[in-house]
Amino acid sequence: MPTQVEHTKKARENESFAISLGTATQASVNWKLVVLFYAAVHYVEAYLAKLNQHLRSHTTSLHYS
Repeated sequence: MPTQVEHTKKARENESFAISLGTATQASVNWKLVVLFYAAVHYVEAYLAKLNQHLRSHTTSLHYS
């Protein structure tokens, strides 16, 4: 399972990518929102990893290690 550091790194990469998309078209705004959503998911997973809790998938409950 990814670590807190790995989730945080991915979240920051997603944020950087979202910034690069700009807002010139509605499609770029929509994609920016999708990428920022996934950045937020990684930040939540980083926090959970810090607590030694991990999601088995994005559709199931927490798994306590």
